[in-house]
Amino acid sequence: MDLLRTEVENGFTELRGTGDALRTELLDAIVDGLRDHRDEIVTALTRERQSAEQADRDTRRLQRRLTEAREELHRLQLRAAETAQPRPEPVDPPDPTYLPVKETPVPETAHAEESSSPSPGITAEQAQQLIDLLARLTPAEAVAPAPDRPAADAPPVDAGGVADLIPATLAWPAHVATLLKAAAVNTVAIACNPHTWEFLGKRVEGAEHFDQQEAAQRPRGAFQEDEADNLLSGRSVIALLNALRTTVYAGTGQDVETWALAVTCYERIAEVVNSTRPARDEHESTRPRIVLDDLTAKTPA
Repeated sequence: MDLLRTEVENGFTELRGTGDALRTELLDAIVDGLRDHRDEIVTALTRERQSAEQADRDTRRLQRRLTEAREELHRLQLRAAETAQPRPEPVDPPDPTYLPVKETPVPETAHAEESSSPSPGITAEQAQQLIDLLARLTPAEAVAPAPDRPAADAPPVDAGGVADLIPATLAWPAHVATLLKAAAVNTVAIACNPHTWEFLGKRVEGAEHFDQQEAAQRPRGAFQEDEADNLLSGRSVIALLNALRTTVYAGTGQDVETWALAVTCYERIAEVVNSTRPARDEHESTRPRIVLDDLTAKTPA
């Protein structure tokens, strides 16, 4: 019996040792397999991250090129507007307070200039949307009936005897280019005498896209500092520019003072708006500031 017990114990011991060896081998095999798969997963994740970073760099490069292309297109449009001869615009002679007939020939003029330009311009859909926007900004009763003959045969504009004095910056191509720049502006600050601001408010009164409430809440003084400027959104600037151009092309039917104020304000606002450039980061961003009234410099003693 003792011999049998000893043999059984030895058998159990041998089986236990064999089981431990098998368990150890199986655990090592599982760990090695997981290590191999882990390396493959890490390699795949690293490759995907590198691909995403490369795609992000390519996207930023394309965005920079697109911004440069837009700026170049805008410069070409401004250059073409400066060199182009302003097209005469008709006016309704019976009532000098009416606006000239300028909206009807606009689509043909705009499309003709875009189709003849060698550089890529505004799409037809964008041009039509802008024309519709300007049509809503202009009071309906001020637009004269559309002529039956083509725009090329329209009679020359009278504009109260100052048609030849209207600057090229107010010509239709330059005006559209300026509105496109204003549409991309966040806010601008306008510094002016309170009488000048009152004049601007009357020009743009009732315009759909002008935020009168925002401008009216700002303090105004005879000599304004940065904190007292009138802040306008890009949308409000569009309405203001369009209202000033309407006043200019209405001529001097009532008084030449209104015409002179409208021309000067339009030119100064357009100059700053057209000089804006997108900021590359928040550290370079700044609000455009438009000064409408000059202060006389002191004469050296």
